[in-house]
Amino acid sequence: MIDKSKIKNVAIYLRKSRVEEEDKDIINHRLLLEQIAKERGWITTIYKEDGDATSQDLDIRVEMTKLRYDLSKYDGVMVVEQARLSRTMTDSETLLKEFKIAQTYLIIQGNILDLNESHDKRIYEFNSFIGSMEYTEIVARLNLGKKMGLERGHWVYGPAPYGYTYNKKTKILNINEVERDVYRLVMSKYLDDEWPTNKIAFYINKLYSETEDKKYRTRYGKAWNKDSILRLLKSEVYLGHIVYGKQVGSLHKKKKGKNAKPFKKIPESDWKKKLNCHLPLKTPEEHQAVLFRIENSVYKNLQVKSVKTRRVHALSGLVVCKQCGYVLSITYKERDDKFFIRKCQHRTELGVKCTNSSISYEVLLNDVIEDIIDKRNEIEHIVESNEHMEKIEKNKAKELKKVNAEIAILEKKRDTIYTSYEMGIYTVDEFNERRAGLVEKISSLKLKVPVLTFNSLELKESLRKRRIERYQYIIDNWDIEDVGGNLVMDDVERNDRLMSIIDKIEFYRECKGTRGREYSYNIIWKI
Repeated sequence: MIDKSKIKNVAIYLRKSRVEEEDKDIINHRLLLEQIAKERGWITTIYKEDGDATSQDLDIRVEMTKLRYDLSKYDGVMVVEQARLSRTMTDSETLLKEFKIAQTYLIIQGNILDLNESHDKRIYEFNSFIGSMEYTEIVARLNLGKKMGLERGHWVYGPAPYGYTYNKKTKILNINEVERDVYRLVMSKYLDDEWPTNKIAFYINKLYSETEDKKYRTRYGKAWNKDSILRLLKSEVYLGHIVYGKQVGSLHKKKKGKNAKPFKKIPESDWKKKLNCHLPLKTPEEHQAVLFRIENSVYKNLQVKSVKTRRVHALSGLVVCKQCGYVLSITYKERDDKFFIRKCQHRTELGVKCTNSSISYEVLLNDVIEDIIDKRNEIEHIVESNEHMEKIEKNKAKELKKVNAEIAILEKKRDTIYTSYEMGIYTVDEFNERRAGLVEKISSLKLKVPVLTFNSLELKESLRKRRIERYQYIIDNWDIEDVGGNLVMDDVERNDRLMSIIDKIEFYRECKGTRGREYSYNIIWKI
């Protein structure tokens, strides 16, 4: 490790570690750490987590992942307190190993820790232990508060469900008079008119398109679909009850980490209910009628199909509708004794059906194979052309010069904004407004630099081998049989091979007209 007095390049890591923290707190942390770095003559790079990353594991924090990858580039990493890195012992141990391997200092405000030294390592481990204990107590208090709230009939599950608003004073749900009318309309269409859920969704979405009234949108401002309507009908929250204990663990794509409990559904018989917590929007009789219709619905019976017999074709998952982007399935017609690309089944949120028609599977597949041969020859010609590669390098050099110039301009603007804030010229709101998007633009441009500085000519031979060999294998082995008379590539392998070179095949054929009507398709190739 370099001498502490010779520290030059430092990363500043910023994130919220407490729920009650606001954006202005993170701004103040940044200004404090940048001031310390400025006084010591350090060059800084910012790694700031967006949004609420208070309880996320290391592996799912975007900026932390980048910092860990770049760790060896820096002499030190600055944080306002050690808990900003992690509040769990497992993650703290992981970071300790990585800091030691990278020989990077941990700088807590102005205090420099060398984690390869036993004394500093003990300080780090002690802080990790205290942070872990604090985090455990915080989680326990939150869970206890949620449990006590439920016993009092309080709503403790985030945003109020559609049809209700959350009363911060009483902590219970109040009826949203505007949304109640829409909820009652949904119930009427389902029970009285016996509409299917998708028809109800189309109807509500149409009302929104005609009026642009937000009451005809979901709680999150999205269009309704058959599933969201079904959840609305089935939920017992509209009986005035709060049902909890339906599941344990997490399925959250962004916030689920390695320390999260495995997701598991709890049997309905073990669910817990707190009755009569708020005013209902439906009667028990209506609720039973909804459940009875769902259980005896023809739509439910039609959906219970086994997927075990689903056949994989060479083009499975690759053909999409050119109009709406939805994947087109492959179906077998007994009347014609052959497979077809099925016509698009997608409907818009207003219920308008897509006009894309079907085509013989073999016709499209043969066209695709011919295009693969042409594409292979095209790639070979481009890769072998030094003139083409040199042209790319010249364009990259021009682009790099342009990017660096733009970075310099934006960094000058950023420094001016921060200086003005420190001098009291800008308020916090003005500071946020002027810096909005600026840091993100700089980071985005800096990510382009390594790509533009890399010499593409050095990849010429590897590019030739990797790309052309993938195409050539498909061409050489497509209809070849082994000694037993079996195809060298079955449909599963064909599908895997095609997916390695094709991103998607955009297909369109007009529904109306004669059987000989033309069709069009466009193959989006993978690089």
